[in-house]
Amino acid sequence: MQKTGYTGFYLRTLQGGKISITDSLIHIHSHPKQISVMDVNQIRYHDTKNKLVLKSLVNLAELTQEWRDKFEIMLHKL
Repeated sequence: MQKTGYTGFYLRTLQGGKISITDSLIHIHSHPKQISVMDVNQIRYHDTKNKLVLKSLVNLAELTQEWRDKFEIMLHKL
């Protein structure tokens, strides 16, 4: 995953229930800043000196505090 950036995809369950093989997945929302999991991984593992993106990730509420702290440390090292 770190080498290729491929992580699969992530979904959020809004309402529990049963699904069948014929049900469809419908994309209803993207992050307003258009930040993807792949973008986050790219900065974390490859583009570690990108100040602009690091600044945005430090304050990204959707990330765990641990990841935000890591990005803040990376940012302060620049």
